[in-house]
Amino acid sequence: MTIKELRDKLAKFDQSKEAYVHWEGGSEHQFFGIEDVAESRGTPIRHPDNKVGFAFDATGPVEWVFIIISPE
Repeated sequence: MTIKELRDKLAKFDQSKEAYVHWEGGSEHQFFGIEDVAESRGTPIRHPDNKVGFAFDATGPVEWVFIIISPE
């Protein structure tokens, strides 16, 4: 998702509302609080199980924005 796509989705909500991350891991639901947002340089990678990863490296070819979360 791009920053523009995320902004467009969030724009429809009242700005005073709290935002959380909800993850459904099988039968378990987990909630995370959003702590910060940061930009990092590195290299996107694809693991053998087809999951996306990111190798942080100051000389990497791409910059991604990461939303830093913590368990609630």
